[in-house]
Amino acid sequence: MRNRARTLIPILIIIIFCYMGLLNRHEPIRIIMLGQLLADKTELLSVVHLMKSILVYSGDCKMELHIICSPEDITYYNAPLEKVVALHSGTNQVKVTYHGLGGIVTQHWKTIKEMRKYFGAVDKSNRMYKEDVFFIRPLYHRIFSFDKVIALDTDLEFQVSIRSLYEGFSDMEPNALISVAHDLAPHYKNAFKMYREKNPGTSVGEPRPGFQGYNTGVMLMDLEKLRKSETFNVYLENMSDLAAEFNLTPALADQDFFTVMGAKHPNMFRVLSCEWNYQLDEAQRNEGNGDIFVLYHSCNKTAKIYHANGGSRFPSERLVK
Repeated sequence: MRNRARTLIPILIIIIFCYMGLLNRHEPIRIIMLGQLLADKTELLSVVHLMKSILVYSGDCKMELHIICSPEDITYYNAPLEKVVALHSGTNQVKVTYHGLGGIVTQHWKTIKEMRKYFGAVDKSNRMYKEDVFFIRPLYHRIFSFDKVIALDTDLEFQVSIRSLYEGFSDMEPNALISVAHDLAPHYKNAFKMYREKNPGTSVGEPRPGFQGYNTGVMLMDLEKLRKSETFNVYLENMSDLAAEFNLTPALADQDFFTVMGAKHPNMFRVLSCEWNYQLDEAQRNEGNGDIFVLYHSCNKTAKIYHANGGSRFPSERLVK
């Protein structure tokens, strides 16, 4: 009898795990995007292109798309998104919800103001990265009640099902709060210049296997873990020591915040492989970094998500004359 019980216990455990897996597959995949159409009308085309690529590859996924934008922009997004969902959703179930930017900013103004003080762009050419909308992502766990979300930039093109990206949550270590890919450029080598001068031999700003910083165009965010993380939330309330320690020259708003957090607490982050954020921008190759650019930019994987950052173009667009 005891031997039979010992045999049945592992089987029951497997059945339970399989059942939980089925439950998870019926949970919607929640996507959050930041909208800023009033600043750039081409944003609408990017969002439509991105959603089309997700829907084409994602089979029968149940999805929720959450867009944070101003009330004025909802009218721009609504009809085109309804059309692309109707044309390409297939057996997908897609729900689109809009969240008012103004209300979020008002509710979290103290933290946004603090983050802008230390991580708002100092170069006038990047002045857009001083706008409120670019300081919201570190606050998703306070804004939304969900457990897990995929945070996406709008200049992306999927080549695989979004479910295969979502399954990356299961690969996160217990201490990891966020999965995010490296920034595939020497940007942070230059941004951490003062820190690097004071700390010879540091891996911060060095190409892989060093810490070359993050690109937050694609992130898996475990909001439940973020809510429970005392360390992460303490830094949200007081960023001065963190900013002073790394002396980063800010240019990219909350991406800089996440990168400095990763330099301080790497265990909070799981690094997504480069094919999940296959960045196409090569501008820094010609900005005095030509000799080292390839060390940062190389990705010897087949792209699963293209990222047309820095105004670059998707391979499919390059074929169009």
